[in-house]
Amino acid sequence: MIWISSWTGLAQEFTVPTFRPDPEPLKRLTRTRSLLSSARADHHPELRIMVYGQSHSLGEWSNYLAANLQRMYPHARIVITNKAIAGFSALLLSRSVNADVIPWQPDLLLLHCMGDNLVDYHRLYTIIKTQTTADVLVHADHVQSNGQLNESLDISDVGPDTYWVLRNYHWLPELVNQYGFCWADIRTPWKEYIFENGIPYKSLLAADGYHCNDSGFRLTANLLSEFFKLNPDVGTVDPMDTPRVRTVPMTSLGGVTGREKTLRVKGNRVDLIYDPTTAGQAEPGQFTLDGKRPQEVESLYSFDRATPAWATPWPGILAATHAALPVEERWTISTDSISLNTGQVFFSVEGSVTGKDGSGSNFGVPFVSNSRRLSIVPEAFMQHLAYVLTLQIPPADWKITVDCVLRAAKTFRPRPPTEPGRESVETLYLSDKEGEHELKLISQGSSLTGVKAIRVYSPSGQASIENLSAADPWKLSAVLAQGVLRINWPASAGQGQLKSMSAINGDSNWLPVDQKVVLRDGVYECLIPIDSAGQPTRFFRWFP
Repeated sequence: MIWISSWTGLAQEFTVPTFRPDPEPLKRLTRTRSLLSSARADHHPELRIMVYGQSHSLGEWSNYLAANLQRMYPHARIVITNKAIAGFSALLLSRSVNADVIPWQPDLLLLHCMGDNLVDYHRLYTIIKTQTTADVLVHADHVQSNGQLNESLDISDVGPDTYWVLRNYHWLPELVNQYGFCWADIRTPWKEYIFENGIPYKSLLAADGYHCNDSGFRLTANLLSEFFKLNPDVGTVDPMDTPRVRTVPMTSLGGVTGREKTLRVKGNRVDLIYDPTTAGQAEPGQFTLDGKRPQEVESLYSFDRATPAWATPWPGILAATHAALPVEERWTISTDSISLNTGQVFFSVEGSVTGKDGSGSNFGVPFVSNSRRLSIVPEAFMQHLAYVLTLQIPPADWKITVDCVLRAAKTFRPRPPTEPGRESVETLYLSDKEGEHELKLISQGSSLTGVKAIRVYSPSGQASIENLSAADPWKLSAVLAQGVLRINWPASAGQGQLKSMSAINGDSNWLPVDQKVVLRDGVYECLIPIDSAGQPTRFFRWFP
């Protein structure tokens, strides 16, 4: 591959080393790779990518990677967001991940972070593993010195750069593999690129000697792109029918003939897939979970990222939760006083719905508001760290705000897709706890027409959907008007065969009708011309 770079100020042609990732780690990206490879001119699946980490992850490489993927798979719809936070190590990311990654539920998470404490990595990886169904790609560090460029991979040869060898070739890859994530060793081909092109390692770094420059970002993107190319040694799956993501058509769940459908679902998220042919005429609906409206289910509420601490990009608090059933509202946390020596913060809280709800400190036990609708652990507060970083005293009127959000649709309405080849999808709910629930869908009309399928997401890989509704009793419906007998029956029964006879005298004399049976709006229908004046009596019967 020839890559045009301008690190010297002049256009240079550099050869990117032939780099083919090991097929074994690629299997941990099977759903993402299958989703991309399934894209066709008439099928445009959406891939949701989130980038998470610290300052390196904020670089332009993720946008270059997204552009590469779009070129590789032009019919896929690539959606990317970046929630990285400058200066955040694994310690802080493991506390902010609940507000940043979990609510967005990416299909693919691109992760890179620093930090030396394995406990922090375990906490971060565990939250991602147990609360999302994302494929996770963790990539190695780029080279930042001549010592690292010439590092010995023999860890018995201890030197100043042994730390980087241990991190990138031993304990971090082992940890990533332990969680079933994909380890992307881009460090080795990065060094090969420098050697083969005879360029200094600094040519890929910014002026600070630590972060990448544009050439380094492009190399990062090009190396990571190799993990998503078609590879005959790595199989594919149906990306919407795996142990973690299960899609079941409504026809397999008894159809949509009634106005209610009761299901048993296992997972932490449920989506409705709408029928493009009938969604436009469908009535709105609502749902209950274990007999409760979504507003009454505590696990469906969570908090977004808080507003920043002063003069920093850091959230004022890393995370918030609740100890009782909350409501959707904005919380304001006012700093009453702060000790810049000890880091102790005294604060008061107020909810936009709840009102003034108590005061506390970031020392000692977790804070729980009077209503128990807001809870914050001491280590979540960032005020003192913000002061240490900026050496600026917070303004007297400085406040933190954080929103409590219901991760559920109070009502739903089937709608057709916005463009051909795309699904029309609505998330019914996202819970912070995976479990088994009784889900009841209730249409405001006569049936749940417009709902094509149910999709369940399960981080544990146990996604399942089961119909609990009693079999709908039904009979043939017949209407005679203007010389035409219109006979129909629900699609959930199957097409079967409509037969007729002039007298009921046993099963052997039933003969198939000549007219065509068509499927329309969730029912099978047959139109039979009838001469009411001269035609003898006829009986009709449906056979499965």
